[in-house]
Amino acid sequence: MVPGFRMENIWQSVDEKINQSKFAAGQPIGTQTQNNFVPLIGLGLEYRLPPEMAVYANVSEAYRPPTFAQAVPTGPNIRVSGNLQEGTVWNYEAGLRGAPTDWLTFDTSGFCVDYSNQIGETAQGGVNTVSNSGRSRVYGWDFLLQVDLVGVADEMLHGNPEGETTAGWSHEYGSVSFYTALTLQNGNFISGPNEGKTPQYLSNYVYKTGLIYEWQSKVKASLLGNYVGHSYASDNNLTGSDSRLIPAYNVWDLTWEARLWNEYVSLVGGINNLFNKQYYARIRGDGIDPAMPRNWYAGLKITF
Repeated sequence: MVPGFRMENIWQSVDEKINQSKFAAGQPIGTQTQNNFVPLIGLGLEYRLPPEMAVYANVSEAYRPPTFAQAVPTGPNIRVSGNLQEGTVWNYEAGLRGAPTDWLTFDTSGFCVDYSNQIGETAQGGVNTVSNSGRSRVYGWDFLLQVDLVGVADEMLHGNPEGETTAGWSHEYGSVSFYTALTLQNGNFISGPNEGKTPQYLSNYVYKTGLIYEWQSKVKASLLGNYVGHSYASDNNLTGSDSRLIPAYNVWDLTWEARLWNEYVSLVGGINNLFNKQYYARIRGDGIDPAMPRNWYAGLKITF
């Protein structure tokens, strides 16, 4: 049983100097100072079960302060209603996890995210108002599974009657693990101007899968794909000519790391968006924000 408590404070000040769009509309530029002082609590529970498994439950409180653009909107015809307060988020989770064998790791849980006092925009008479309005709830299920395929073969071919596995292919050549993680989720606003609609950027599924290779904690490489369902880029779920719908997409990444000197110096590299997919995961007021095409990186990592 692990209780938690922390106090957080965020102070921010926005002071516009030049804003041509507001000047053209004959509106004053904005100045705002925001101070959020928030106590946060949490509680984690775990009960261990043989063999190497555990049931667990967590509840924790989080918050989201107003952003700069919400405290002082840069566009014309946007107003802030009073002094914006931070949004409050309660996270609930309960599940089962474990590593019952050397070659199997799993974790499955159900969760709920309750987001109240949410900051959003409402439109009336050609003026958008930013205010604390709305509450959303998201329910979902997480599942993670990692199976060492070489470890399975080792146990089948090199295991003994006591269930112990002698040194085999995993130790000599490394492990090749199949990795998969699935999140299924559904949510909507339960109060406020967007009641009944889906919160922005909430897709109904996120699926990750691929292969991970590791040799004696010295070399590691992974090929992982990320599949994301469609979502809306706005809380009011605009469609038609003003559509803010983000289509489902998938992207694969290749990464590797090789230790050159114990755990202190490593060579790292990777290729993001390996298959050069054209997609976008964000829409701004001036249009879509396209994702990066295929790109690569390499470097030297020093840990001390």
